[in-house]
Amino acid sequence: MRRRWAVCSLALFAAGCIDFGTDTNAVGAISFDGIPYPAVVAGDTLRNEQGQVTALRATVRSGAGDSVPNAKVQFFTRDTTIILTADGRVIGRANATGLARLFATVDGLQSITREIDVVRRPDSVEFVSAPTELTVSSADTTNNSQPFQLRLLNVASVSGVKGFLVRYTLEFRGAVIAPGDTTRILLVDDLGRPSTVDTTDDSGNAGRRVHARVPALSGVTDSAIVRWHVSAGAYPGIQTEFQRVLRIRPP
Repeated sequence: MRRRWAVCSLALFAAGCIDFGTDTNAVGAISFDGIPYPAVVAGDTLRNEQGQVTALRATVRSGAGDSVPNAKVQFFTRDTTIILTADGRVIGRANATGLARLFATVDGLQSITREIDVVRRPDSVEFVSAPTELTVSSADTTNNSQPFQLRLLNVASVSGVKGFLVRYTLEFRGAVIAPGDTTRILLVDDLGRPSTVDTTDDSGNAGRRVHARVPALSGVTDSAIVRWHVSAGAYPGIQTEFQRVLRIRPP
């Protein structure tokens, strides 16, 4: 049995839905594959990190666990901050800001709910802070620098823009530290967890810290280079890269 679902808009619930269809006899599970970027700009279409318009996707599997490649999936939202198109694109409503929640359905099965921020268009990025020195101690857990920060802004509204990815790289002794390398020196979040990517918060701020491992240091004053920038290919005007040198003093 094959059931066709219509493209629809449920005004009562402020819901939009997208029809991709399904073979109802084959469906066993649905997985919402995620949203390509944490935020969509009001009046623009959702884009991935490289700036390309990217549609939503979901994976449908049969009861045996096999992929159902031609399944027709519907994406729903009950929020008025976005528009869902028939080909799976997400458009931020003009002048809207706020959170939008989306989920996927097929033949009565529903995925988990995912969220996306609808934000003003960012048009400026500013340097916030960067430490110049880290003095390490014998207690490894305390050897975190102050944060290397930037702020993403919408100048007209004098407000920060949330939901944009900020990527960090760390160079030590002439080599870029790979994201999974935690042997000597690494980038961490505010909780001390290894991380090279942050997302701008409600104030438009993002930051990462440098953690140095005492046993791996040579016992002499050393230095590292930290670089960071907003990663959003659709908006080249905000991709200024900041670079600072951090002096590391041994215990």
